Amino acid sequence: MSNDISPEVSASHSKWRGYDKYRAWDQYVIDTWLRPTIGVKEFYEIYDIVTASAPSDFVVASPLPEDWMPTHYDTMMGRMVQAKRESGYYTIVWEDGHSGSTPIDLFESGRYNEL
Repeated sequence: MSNDISPEVSASHSKWRGYDKYRAWDQYVIDTWLRPTIGVKEFYEIYDIVTASAPSDFVVASPLPEDWMPTHYDTMMGRMVQAKRESGYYTIVWEDGHSGSTPIDLFESGRYNEL
């Protein structure tokens, strides 16, 4: 992301990712490299009125399962994921359609933040 992202675009992308307005503000601060152009109160007002939209560079690798619901945020990839604990591992489906699995200890090492 560029540090010149508008608050409207950042809020719209965050809303599309399912972030509440508090998490969306944090993402806006990150998107602007810690130099937001507006205050939090004004950002919340924008968040309340924008329509959710995917980033223009977002590509879906394959269709998401019908029951897909984000459960975690992958801090390394910067994407929402649905993670399901299985016997000894987690199955993971990222918001862009990629999927995989990882052992429980690696999953719980801090890369994935629970929503």
